[in-house]
Amino acid sequence: MRGARTDVLRPAVSTLAVVVLAVGLAAESRGAVVEWLYEVDVPVANQGADERTEAARVGLATVLTRITGEDDLTGFDAVAEALRTPERYFIGYEYRTGTTPEVPLLVRLSFAPDAVRGLASGNGLPLWSSNRPTVIAWVAVDAGGERRVLGAGDGHSLGAALIAHARDRGIELTLPEMDPEDVLELPTDDVWNRDWDALRTASAPYGGDTVLAGRVTRSSTGRWIADWVYQYATDQVAFALETGTPEAAAVGAADAVAQVLAGAYAVAAAPNEDLALQVDGVDGVEAYAAMLAYLGHLDYVDGVQVDQVRRDAVWLHVRTRTPWPQLEELFALDGRLVPEPSYESDPRYEASDPSYRRYERYEESDRLAVDPLSRHERLTWHAPAP
Repeated sequence: MRGARTDVLRPAVSTLAVVVLAVGLAAESRGAVVEWLYEVDVPVANQGADERTEAARVGLATVLTRITGEDDLTGFDAVAEALRTPERYFIGYEYRTGTTPEVPLLVRLSFAPDAVRGLASGNGLPLWSSNRPTVIAWVAVDAGGERRVLGAGDGHSLGAALIAHARDRGIELTLPEMDPEDVLELPTDDVWNRDWDALRTASAPYGGDTVLAGRVTRSSTGRWIADWVYQYATDQVAFALETGTPEAAAVGAADAVAQVLAGAYAVAAAPNEDLALQVDGVDGVEAYAAMLAYLGHLDYVDGVQVDQVRRDAVWLHVRTRTPWPQLEELFALDGRLVPEPSYESDPRYEASDPSYRRYERYEESDRLAVDPLSRHERLTWHAPAP
């Protein structure tokens, strides 16, 4: 797995300190497909063509940041060229009423996924799959000696900025409702003190894969001091920052979370390599078709060749730009293809277990018949729930 790239976290804030409390992201968590990566709402002054073209530049830059995980694309000539003619990449638009008096009009731009991904991958940029961990954010704010936990829709500028900038970075981030049930289950002091057992329990109804816990204080000088911890399974990244506004504190947090996740899951541009895979649990025509369709839609898989089909197993060659350790985590993220243990670590590997010995001899012979030089990995197919 690639590192969290905490050495290059660059939120637009006054001061930032990062502490990695545990290295690596745990592969047991599940993700969800982010459906809106290629749709962007941009404020416009009017419905004129020039205003729409300028909005398309903003929208295309946002989409590229979402799908690559890169927040600075200024060094790529191809991106600069694309931003001069953004109409080549969007496939539709519609005007919408803004949600505030300050932003009365928006244009929603829809971009072509294949064209934008081709722009990114063809010019050496990484690609980040649309299947991503979701985030539930528990944020306790102390302003003037009174503490409160931010809730969805309560109008606080910090919460609104956190959700909006997370969306700009391609992250599905949710604030709790903070209804009477939430307040009863998770007192403000538990959020402020980061009681992780209580936070995880309270997060379960929201379906968040990961938890961002924030403690934000307005100082006597009017500065905002934010102390954040992002927890993914058993791993944590802590970062502290000081800003002039609550919105900047939120932007810094969203940027840090995005760079942690992109550092783990965005696939860097690299030469293709072939992996030999054995997939168990493919127990019929429907499962076979579903498994191939799943692989065919993954951004980080460039080709699939079926070598053999027997009983409930399929042997494949997969062409990918992703090294196996990262590919293993990407598979595990959504739980469709689950890696199996190696022979040495599998408790079934005993001479007294004739069924497993048969499997070992069968697999070894087929592996050599397919390609004796390929890396061979064994996985189990888990069909999606109907």
